[in-house]
Amino acid sequence: MTQASAPASSTMVHRPTTLASAVAVLVAAGSVLLVAGWTHALPVGLTVFGLLVLGFGIHRDDGTATLLVGLCGIGIALTGVAFVATANLDNIATAELYPGLIGVAVLTGALLPIRRGWETALATAGAALVFLSVLNSGIAYGSDRLVLLVATAGVVASWDAARHAITLGAQVGRQAETRGVELTHVGATLLVGAVFVALTELVWRLDVTDLPLEGLVVFLGAALAFLVVLYR
Repeated sequence: MTQASAPASSTMVHRPTTLASAVAVLVAAGSVLLVAGWTHALPVGLTVFGLLVLGFGIHRDDGTATLLVGLCGIGIALTGVAFVATANLDNIATAELYPGLIGVAVLTGALLPIRRGWETALATAGAALVFLSVLNSGIAYGSDRLVLLVATAGVVASWDAARHAITLGAQVGRQAETRGVELTHVGATLLVGAVFVALTELVWRLDVTDLPLEGLVVFLGAALAFLVVLYR
């Protein structure tokens, strides 16, 4: 007598771990807020809070409660987007804020139960859009160097946390106790990012490279991403 096979839906839908997913969204939103400035804190905060409520509701997997909490999250997120849409933003601010918010939303989509195979591409696309927001800020506004470097490290850390949530969820399932592992991994990534930011700042202060600031930011992001890939 053979064992019954798992339902098709369980093999077609990925379920990332909750803690690392939340950290990924929060860190990505922090990067957007760093470059967009505190004047946009309300719409960014509302949008991200709504996305987190949506994610929490869906991760509960609790029938009617999931639907109600999810709809509440969507409503809050749309309210935040409406604030941005109705604000009197110039072209530069639009190019700076919109890619970041869209990127956070796409990243959140990668961390919801969706068809398996899409999650990594969505996480990478979301992180790339947030990074575009950081670059736009540096090119158009000449934002503070340290702000750009920290925001870039945050983008890589959020991408890594999202990938960790995805792979860990696939390996052990969302019901397993993984908080210690998730916190250790995210903490190590943030520590590495802090070290890279400090080293990049030192290189800039010593003036040992002819790279412009935007080039240095891209270099930092690429180096961090490469290190994360090697680590994994």
